[in-house]
Amino acid sequence: MKTNGAALFALAILIPAASCADADTSDAEETEKSDAVASEDFHNYSVGGLRLDCPEGFEKLRADALAMDGMELVTETDEQVAYMSGPISFTLTKDVHYAHPMIVRRDVIVGEEDKLSVSMAACGYGSKEDADKVMERFAVLNERFLLQQKIRVQSDVGTNFEIKPEEDASEPAGEE
Repeated sequence: MKTNGAALFALAILIPAASCADADTSDAEETEKSDAVASEDFHNYSVGGLRLDCPEGFEKLRADALAMDGMELVTETDEQVAYMSGPISFTLTKDVHYAHPMIVRRDVIVGEEDKLSVSMAACGYGSKEDADKVMERFAVLNERFLLQQKIRVQSDVGTNFEIKPEEDASEPAGEE
């Protein structure tokens, strides 16, 4: 099975959200946070072995994601933005998103016998409860994406499979 642009675009489905950002930090605190993030200041998620280096911080991960070869803007809302390069997509929250700052990476993987799977990694720097909600929503979206691809493959097989009638089909079988 080959993944096409429509299949990969389906992976970039985004989740709606609301606001939550903490702007009560001093300049000195912001400088320290930009260099490294303390382990208690983020929530690290990994599904399928994919990982992000959360201690680097949201802005560094964002910059690294956008610097990847072929990374292009796929969709943008008031609350988040998604970029994609081939089978890799990143969703980044904006400051009005309830789980901001948060970055989610999803990779579509073609395994044995062309079986698709989605590996996912994320870093949430706000509320753990809010980040958990985002991850739950992405898990549902990943399942929906995989189901759509399975249905598409079954549909393609059904339309490409041709049943040819036997040459002497004019007489009913079993009658003389």
